[in-house]
Amino acid sequence: MQIARNAADVIRSQHISPEDLADLVDVEGMEYFDEAYAQGKGAIVITGHIGNFELSAAWMSAVKKVPVSVIGRKLYDERFDRLVVENRRRFGMEVIPSDASAKRVYSALKEDGYLES
Repeated sequence: MQIARNAADVIRSQHISPEDLADLVDVEGMEYFDEAYAQGKGAIVITGHIGNFELSAAWMSAVKKVPVSVIGRKLYDERFDRLVVENRRRFGMEVIPSDASAKRVYSALKEDGYLES
């Protein structure tokens, strides 16, 4: 059921602005991220794919203004995959394919970013 909700949110998010994200997304525990990120070494956030992880990453990038790199595998439906990747880029996220080298992932962290997997 949650996957279907996330899919619907991805489709609807084509019409969501960063300002809308600020009102739409409620983040708890941000102080833990802020503390880790303040150390200047980047941060890795691992989601359990609980709730809308797509909108939370978009919120981090577009509202919080943190450089976000998202590691993701190609989706089975090419059209939906294209939509997800376009949305991520529209909100300012870098998309790293799951089969990319560890060196590419390390570079994203070294550039003081936030990495979501």
